[in-house]
Amino acid sequence: MCPAFLSLDARHKEKSAEELTGDQEITEEISVKKLIIGGLFSRIPIFYVLGVVAALIPGIKWLFVYDDSPLLAIYDSLFTLGYCGVILSQLIVGSNIYLFKPTDKHISIQFLVISSIMKNVFYTAIWLYLTVLLWNLGVFGGNRVIAYVVFIAQSSPVATLVVLLCQVLKTGIKEITVILIWHYLSAPLFLMLYSYAFFIYI
Repeated sequence: MCPAFLSLDARHKEKSAEELTGDQEITEEISVKKLIIGGLFSRIPIFYVLGVVAALIPGIKWLFVYDDSPLLAIYDSLFTLGYCGVILSQLIVGSNIYLFKPTDKHISIQFLVISSIMKNVFYTAIWLYLTVLLWNLGVFGGNRVIAYVVFIAQSSPVATLVVLLCQVLKTGIKEITVILIWHYLSAPLFLMLYSYAFFIYI
């Protein structure tokens, strides 16, 4: 084989090895605005809104939800697909974690305290206000359990936020994991207090 081809093949292998080991630095800038807009107009939020609108139509619940509903099989199938989607999304997060290398950034105690206060006090208060607003609009149909589940789910960070925060803050999985651990450690106290406020207003 020609030496030129051997040299080209060796360079190709070296470049592939660098990409696999993460030696090349990622310089692509990530727009937070594009991430938010892309998330809002993705399939899950769109179908969520369509589901809420469809549920407001009279007769839909009788058609799909009850045990004697004629289209109960479709409802059960969609319900099962929803659970599978949650599991698969967590697998996707786990399989992509290795792409985010730890950096040399150090997280101070002050930053951890401020971020925990912002999340557990202000962010949770915002979702309490929105949940009460949706309750007063009749979105939950008088079901306090559903309203409370929505409030808790939106007030606590989920695993998929790990990758998003890594992209936005241009940091590694190690630093974001430390922040999330502190958030979860401080969340029970604040969630308990806000739960009292939830059942006072609802």
